[in-house]
Parts: sequence; C-alpha cells; structure tokens
Amino acid sequence: IHLNKLETCCVLVVHILTSLVTDDPHSNFPQMYNLDNVECGNNTETFCEIGFTVVPKQSNSKLWEKISETQNHNFKFRKDRIYRSMCVPRKQENNLNNYVKEKLYTEIKNKTFKVIEVDLFNCKGDYPYLPEDYFLLYCIAGYVTFVLLATYYDYSVRKGDYTLASVGWNKYIVAFSLITSNKKLRKPINNKFYDQLKSIQGIRTYNMMLVISGHSIMNYMTVMVSNPEFLEKIFELASPFFTWGMFLVQPFFLFSGWLIMFYFLENEGKLKLHHFVMAFVYRLLRLWPPLAFSILLHRSRLLLNRFSGAQTFLMELDYKACSGSWWNTFFFMTNYQQPQKMCNIISWYLGADTQNFLAALIVLYVIFKFKLPVLRSLVFTVVVCIITQMWIMYLYDLDVIYRVTPENFLLYNILVRDRKSLFLWYLSPLSNTPSFFLGLIFATIYYRYNNAKIFQKQIVKLLWFVCFAGIPLLSIFLSIYHYDKFTTVFLGSILKPMYSLGIAIGVLGMTQGIGGFIKKICEFRVLQILAQTTYTVYLFHLVLVFDVLLNSTSLVNVTVSKIVYLCAVNVVRCFILGFVLCHFVELPWNNILSIFMKPSSDRKNK
Repeated sequence: IHLNKLETCCVLVVHILTSLVTDDPHSNFPQMYNLDNVECGNNTETFCEIGFTVVPKQSNSKLWEKISETQNHNFKFRKDRIYRSMCVPRKQENNLNNYVKEKLYTEIKNKTFKVIEVDLFNCKGDYPYLPEDYFLLYCIAGYVTFVLLATYYDYSVRKGDYTLASVGWNKYIVAFSLITSNKKLRKPINNKFYDQLKSIQGIRTYNMMLVISGHSIMNYMTVMVSNPEFLEKIFELASPFFTWGMFLVQPFFLFSGWLIMFYFLENEGKLKLHHFVMAFVYRLLRLWPPLAFSILLHRSRLLLNRFSGAQTFLMELDYKACSGSWWNTFFFMTNYQQPQKMCNIISWYLGADTQNFLAALIVLYVIFKFKLPVLRSLVFTVVVCIITQMWIMYLYDLDVIYRVTPENFLLYNILVRDRKSLFLWYLSPLSNTPSFFLGLIFATIYYRYNNAKIFQKQIVKLLWFVCFAGIPLLSIFLSIYHYDKFTTVFLGSILKPMYSLGIAIGVLGMTQGIGGFIKKICEFRVLQILAQTTYTVYLFHLVLVFDVLLNSTSLVNVTVSKIVYLCAVNVVRCFILGFVLCHFVELPWNNILSIFMKPSSDRKNK
C-alpha cells in the first residue's frame, strides 16, 4: 500500500513538473519564421517575403499579456511579428494581401490570432541578364587581362632594361602591374610619424575584423531560423558585446582625422586655400575607383543573380537603389538616404567620413587663415558639436544609444521601418564629428609634444593603461542602462567620443614606447600590410558576410559553434577578397594618381 502511495506521489510530481516545463507560453505563439520551397512553380507562382502583425482575437487574454511584454523587450523578438517566405500564384498578384492572409490563417488555424497588418517586403522578380551586364562582364575581363599583361610587361622589364619603366608611357603601364602594387603594399614606409604610429594600423586591422564578425552575427539574426529563442538567450547573455558593436566604427573616424592632420601641421604658415581644395580633390580621386567599381557591380545583375536563397530581399533592394540613385553613393551622401534606398548600404560610413573630412577642412582653413590657437579651436569645435547633439537628442527624445535589440538588429526592420533614431545617433555626420575632431586634436598633441617624455613615470603608465582599456569599457557599460531624460541626453552625446578618447590615449602612449605586449601585437608586420587593404575590405565585404542569409533555402538552426565558425571564415574570406581587389582596383589607380600628383614618395608618406 505504501509503495502504491509512493508511486502515486511520484507520478503526480512528474506530471506537475512536466506541465510546468511544457506549459511554455511561447508554444502558443505562432511560429516566427516559415518558408515554402524557394523554387515554387516555374511560371505559375512567385516567391514572396512577407511580414505579418498578428494579435489574439481576445485582447484581454493572458496570451496577449505575454505578447505585449515582448513588444518593447530588450532581449526578445516581438511575438506579434511573424515572417513568411511563401509561393504566391501569379493570378493572385492583384489580390495579394487577402491571399497571404488566408494562407496564414490556414497555417495557424489552431491558434486564436488575427492578422492586422501585412508588410510585403519583396516578391522575387525575374532578372535576366541585360546587354549592359554582359558589357560590364567583358569590361571586367578586359581590365583583368590588361592588368595581367601589364604585370608580365613589368616582369620582363625588371629582368632586362630597368630604365624603360620610368620613361614615356611605360610608367603608366607599369602602374597597373601586380608586381608594382604588391611592392608598394609591402614596402616599409620611411617616415618617423608612420613608424611611431604603427599601432594605428594594427588597431584598424583588428577593428575591421570585429566589424566583419559583427556583421556575420547580424547575418544569423536576420536569416530565417528554426530556434529564435536561442538567439534571444544570446542577446540576454551577451548584451554588452552587441552594444560594443555600435562603437566599432568610431576608431575609423578617429584615425581618419588623426592622419590627415599631419599634412597641415607640416605646412603650417604657408597654407593657402588651394591646399585645402587639393586635399579634398585628392581624397575623392583616391576613393572613387574602388567605389565606382562597387557601384557598377551593385547596379548590375551579375551580383544580384549570384544569390538564389529564400531571402534575396536585401540584394534586390540594393539593386533597385543602385539602379536609381547610385549618384548618392558616388558623391558620398549615402548616409542621408533611407536604409532601403541606400546603394551598397555599407557605404554610409564613407559618406559620414567624407562629410566630416570636408567640415574639418573648413574649420582648419579658418584656424590657419586667422591664426587661431589650433588646440583650443579644435576643442571648442568638439564641445559645440556635443552640445548640438545634446539638443538633437532632447528634441527627438532619443535613447542613450541606438540599442542593439533583437528587433533593432532584424534587417527587415532596419531596411523597411523608418527609424529616425538610427540616423540621428549612428549614421549622421554630426553624431560622429567629435570622434573625427578628436583625431585632429590628438594628432596636434602628438606632433607638437612628440619629444616630451609624458609617459615616463610608473603611475602615468598605469594611468595610461586604465584610460586605454577603461574609458572604452566605461562608455559601453554606461550605454547598457536606461536613465532619466537629462542624463540620457548628456551621456548619449558623449559616449562615442569617450570611446574614441580611450583609443586615442592608447595610441598616444604607444607612440612614446610604452604598452609592452599590447604595443607589440598592434604593430605586427602582417597587420601593417592588411591595414592598407581595409578600405576595399570594408567596401566589398557585405556580399560575402551575408552569404548565409542570401543563399539559405530552409530554416537555419543556429548554434554558438556555427556563429564562431562563420565569423572566423568570413574574416579570412573578406581579407583575401580585399587583398585581391586592392591589387587589381585600388592600388593601380592610386599609382596613376601618384604619377600625376608629384612627388609620389612624399605623397605616400603623408
């Protein structure tokens, strides 16, 4: 009898525990992602990517309470938003909304939901190759052949008469040689400033690796997955890491300002208006060849038809944007476009950086024209920019940071739903101006106090390390939390320059020989070489990074090992691609530019 009672109790306990485990409110939610066979019917159906907003039929139910909790949750996907890639009969194209609603109702017939909104992201179109696509392909093939012939010519010259390449038209042919480009890439730069600032190149390379890894992770946050709850758990456990991603471009702005300042400091006292104009023209001519090649690829169907997965939404939008408004990217105004209208969305940074470059030229011209104190004027400019950003944040009621949540990270929401906060806090030139001008400030400090032994005392070295590591970490830590409006406005305007300040202090210390192991790993020779390819890596890495998203034909099961593997593989692939394109596109045209803008050796040093 006692045994029977014990068995009964055990069964009861197991039943209760089982009910607790299986009574997961998520099990009552509609499946977040689902997709049909991407092939569909060849000529009778169209494959469409669609988002739905659903609500329970009983709005006062416990289920609705659970759904409501996820709508503004930092670590959850909205449970009232679901995404489908489905085959739609072509005869239903004029009745698309009703058809996809009915199809969804059939899928969730056992659920008590109703659809209140349908977002049609994209229906796959037919994109047969056009004559201009073949023309571009022939041009690329012809250009590659020319580069290879120039390389062979250069090789022959180097074996025989070494003077031929320096006279007449020979130097223009040799400029396209892979041998010439490779030697330029590997050649040590004999410049005391460059030698002391090697850490900048190392940090740039590491930073580019982090950007690639961040976009690789974003790849999994956007592709249709079978286990979105796993991604939610990752967001919850690794929130500071994702927040860090919002700061990763700041060192690029910092170093961009830092490196351009030397030219003006070395020529202080003899600067005229044409020096500033030519600095801007030189920048455009240096950046345009790879950018133009990127635009040509993105506005052709060669790149678009490379992808055949269920979610080609990103590339089709990109193709349409590049076909219609490529000039925004070519003239560095991408960041002012809505995300879904950006041609090569990654080029927003080039826009913001070039706009800050132009602003810096104007400010520096005024400073040198009227002989204003350089450091105080630059600090004043940074303060004005920060105060202006405070006013914008207060006016638009912005958060302390553009928060990296599952919903904000979802590419559909970035591209389709207009998020003013994304522009005002992240994409706008003003939000990144303080970091750019901090580069000008620290370049001036370095240039003028290079011989001063600032970091000799042990306490100063310790303080240097605390600032180098601590200030960026503090800025990330402070951005995690929520604050009252005035604290939010204050912190939100200084967090990005704070992050850059820590990096700048770190570089300044390493120029004076401190840093030990940190300095050593930032100055590896291979990093110095790879740093010179980061422009092409950045410009072209997106189509490699989002390969999983653009080629997946079924729901993806995400695991930590897959994420780590994808990050590692993408870093290698992207730098290989950047290295190749740097030799074929960027460096040859830079060689030509150097020929016309003598002296070329001085130009490289600067």
